[in-house]
Parts: sequence; C-alpha cells; structure tokens
Amino acid sequence: MLPIQIAAFVLQQQVQSGASLSVNLWEVCLQTHRKSLALAVFLAAGCGPGVIGSPGSDKGAGAPGGGSTPGPSGAAPAGATAGPTDIRRLSRQELSNTVQDLFPALPAGFTDHLDIPDDNAVALAFAQPGTVSDLEVKRFMDLSEAIIGALGGKLPAGMINCAAGSDDMTCARTFITGFGKRAYRRPLDAAEVGDLLALYTKLRGDSELAYGRDDALTFVVEAMLQSPGFLYRWERGLAAPQVDGHLIKFDDYEMASRLSYLLWKSMPDDTLMAAADAHHLASPDEVAAQAQRLLADPRADQALADFVIQWLELGPLSTSLKDTSAYPTFKPELFDSMRAETVALSRDVLRGGTPTLANLLTARYTFVDQPLAAYYGVTTDGAGRADLAATGRVGLLTQGSVMAVKGNSYRTSPVRRGKFVLNRLLCTSVPPPPPFAVPELPAPDPTKTVRQQMAEHRANPACAGCHGVMDPIGYGFEHFDGAGKFRQTDNNLPIDSSGTIGLDGATVAFKDATELATALASSANVRDCFATQWLRYALGRFEQDADAASVQQLLTFYEQAGANTRDLIIEITRTLPFSHRAIAQGEVTTP
Repeated sequence: MLPIQIAAFVLQQQVQSGASLSVNLWEVCLQTHRKSLALAVFLAAGCGPGVIGSPGSDKGAGAPGGGSTPGPSGAAPAGATAGPTDIRRLSRQELSNTVQDLFPALPAGFTDHLDIPDDNAVALAFAQPGTVSDLEVKRFMDLSEAIIGALGGKLPAGMINCAAGSDDMTCARTFITGFGKRAYRRPLDAAEVGDLLALYTKLRGDSELAYGRDDALTFVVEAMLQSPGFLYRWERGLAAPQVDGHLIKFDDYEMASRLSYLLWKSMPDDTLMAAADAHHLASPDEVAAQAQRLLADPRADQALADFVIQWLELGPLSTSLKDTSAYPTFKPELFDSMRAETVALSRDVLRGGTPTLANLLTARYTFVDQPLAAYYGVTTDGAGRADLAATGRVGLLTQGSVMAVKGNSYRTSPVRRGKFVLNRLLCTSVPPPPPFAVPELPAPDPTKTVRQQMAEHRANPACAGCHGVMDPIGYGFEHFDGAGKFRQTDNNLPIDSSGTIGLDGATVAFKDATELATALASSANVRDCFATQWLRYALGRFEQDADAASVQQLLTFYEQAGANTRDLIIEITRTLPFSHRAIAQGEVTTP
C-alpha cells in the first residue's frame, strides 16, 4: 500500500426537477497527505458539465412518429425518437471483471470479498448502480489500494514498457496514454494526460517523497482507479457529444463499452477497441457483427446467467430464511445448489439449438448436483442431468431457487408467486395496497391449507381487487413448499393447485404448475414481456414513450425470428435506443 492516502474525488451532485441527475465531473479533487505535506492535484477525468436524464425522468426527445431503426450508416432517421440514458458507475460485477482484466496478475476472485458498494435494486427492472456518494469515496480508495497491495505494492513487471533510451517524461507519457486508454475505455484527452503528468512530476520531484519512476507511476495508476473516467460508464470523455438530428449518437468508444459490458460484463477487448479506433462501430451492421462475436464467446455465459438471475429475482436467495421445523429436510447449503441449477439449465437452453423462452419454461430436464438431486428425489447422469418426468417440475419456474425465494420462511406465498409472474413474465405492475386498508393475514391454521386461509383473506373488499388476480396464479405452485420441495399435501390435506391467468385477452385455466408453465410458454404476451425485459437489461433503464416504435419493431422481430433469444440479443444492439439517446435538458452539446 502506498504511504500516501488518497481521497480520490468529490462529485458535486444535485437532483433537478423531473428527477434528472446532474453530475459535474470537472470538479474532481485528488487530495494527498504525508506528515505536514499537502498536495492537491485536479484531474479533469470525466466529462464536461451536462445532464443525462434518469430512467423515467422524461419521455425522451425527438419528433414523435419518426423512424425506429438507424440507417445503414448508423444515422438516426428523420424525426426519430429515443429515451434518456442515465450516467452511472460500473456495477459490482462490471467493476470486478474490469479490475481483473486490467490486472491479469491479480489472483482469481480477488474482488469477491472486498467492500464494493452494492447496486440499487429497481422494481420491475434490473439492478442499476448509482453515482458515487460521499460515503463510498473511501471504499473506492480502499479498493485501489487493495489492488496495488495485491500486486506487491507496485505494478507488475512488463506493465511499464518504455523504449530503450527514452527519457523519464516520454516514458511516463507513453505509459499514461496507453494504460489510461484501457482503464478509461477511450483515448485520454490532452488535458487529462497533462494533469496526470503533473501529478507524476510532483511525485518525482518532491524531495521528501523521493519516488522513483515506477513508484510514481504506480501512484498515478492508483489515482486513475479512483477517477470518474474509470468508475463511470462515460466513455466520451471531454469531447462534445455527437448530435444526430434531435438525438445524441453514442460514439465508437461508447458503443464498444455498451457492447462489452452488456455481453461480457467487462471492459472492451483489444479487438473491440481496434474497431472503435478505426471508426468501425458506427453502423448497425458493424455493431451487430461485434455483438455476434462477443455472444459466441464463452465469456458471454456470465451475462446470460446474470440476466436470468435478475429476471427471476434470485438475488436474495442466499440470504432467505427458512424455518427448519417447517422444512426439516432443507439445509441452507442447498441455496448454492439451487442457484447453480438455474444457471446450468438456462445456459444449456440459451446455448442450445432452440434458445427460446418456451424451452426455458417447459424443459423436462435439469442439471443438479447430488445434494439437490437427493432433495428433489431424482437421479442424474454423469453430467448432472436429471429427467423431470413424473416429478411435478418443469422448466425454470418450478426450480427450487424460484420457489424458495418466493416462499415464506414457514409456508408458501401464493401472493408473492403470483405477483412475480405478473411482474417478470407479463410486465404488469401491481399497485401497492391502499394505506391502512390491508388487514393482517390470519395466523397459520393447522387445520386448513394455505389456499383455504387465503380465500378468507381475499373475501375482504380491501384485498380482493389485486389478490383476485395474483392469488389464482400463485395457487398453481402450491405443490412446492416455501423451500422449493415438491409435496402432495398441505397440513395433511390435499392440495388444490388449479387456477386462472389472463393471457392474450383471454382467461386461461390450469390445474397445476406444469399447465401454467405451458400456457405461459405459448403466450404472445409473455414473449413480448421477455423481449422487453432483455431490452431493459441491455439499456439499463425502462423503456420510455420515445422508445415505443423501436420496442414494437423489436417485438415483431422476435416473433418473426421464432422467439430465438440469441437473435433477439443481437437485434437489440441494432436498435435506436442502444445507439442513441435523448438530448437531456440543459445538456451542453458544443465543445
């Protein structure tokens, strides 16, 4: 760890009307101290003053009624519209992967147990990292110090590669521009290089510090790892935005990061950066070709798994509480097995010959380890594959992970399970109950099934409106207890798992979870929602009114492509909301 403690930066933030976020990244302060020495170096390491609209902060920009697809050159058609894009930092997963890719010498899993700020959970959407709060500044400082500490206190041999005979400043400039381009995912601006060189010069010239070349450059790297240029998804730097009609078009370096962080959850590789350097990420075909390459790589498995885990809301799984008296055969270690099962089946389907939502929902097989196989009462082959015939299980929705995370600690929850289906598979927002109008649930009655007790609850007029929709869906999963184990009875009484659900303008009846999954798999409404969820995941925001034409075109494509999910992901990278954004209110669009 370096002897100088860094307070990396102070971001001035304000929430303007309409919930837009203004982040002035010019005001970045690097403060260092040792004994009585005080050094302040300002790093212009982000972007000029500007506003990027938060999701939902406005309805986007552009003249309504325009085209929804970029032209062959990548330019927006006349009158095109797109929603706003918020400015955000790297997520936990993105930051961890980026650090590992920047410093391959770090031990595998280096960031697993570090104190990295959590991402924000967004109802109906996906985790979204926010900005860096004052409290989080020190955590990022500690991270940068931990990185250097894990490398032995200095940069690995070979990272500082200076030409033979080059002078000290030439070497420093070469390193800063080279490493900086990788860390910031774009070429550094001349002002940024100058400020970092000024820091380097100060460290080299201070008689008390007496830093050698490599130590001073190590300190500069530590500062860069705390800068907005590294921590924020803002690959435009100090350059003015590309105005395209009524919209802003993401430049090649921004597109490289949008692709890489979507599909690899990490920084762009050399091939992607070379494409950006050559201005070969401007057209939809160029972008889609790179997306195809990234998606075909095994590194994309992490993104596919991340989508499924977030889509199914499995984040809280490992911390779920289960009463062992209610579930005597359950053990907390099974949570990891359940999560692994969900990842394995989704990977098998999405990497297979028919990567459709229908196959995800209706697969009659799964992949489990031995503890989970015993819990399910199934046998596996050498690859861990198990046949689900006659088990009552089918596809993702009846897996232990989903059933456990949507079950209560001591009994099932038809309400949570029904709401989950409405939210995640039908993109329907269930309004909160009216304040002070919801009575307490009755205490558990060992003489009745959960369904019978819930019927009494639904009889209350304050509850009937929403519960009349949610509960009949959730009843379909009653054969699975709150810890995900299949059962035939509830309180020694027969289970009635029949129910109804509204799909495609009709009320569909089902007798159990298998029939419910089959109905969902064949529904156009559900396919539309699944495609929309992928778009939300790719954009990092909700769809807006201004995205309507693009969304409809994407849904039409998905149907015509036979609901092929890999084709859907590639097509998303061709859409206008992926390559363009609205001009935010008050944004400076000139140099």
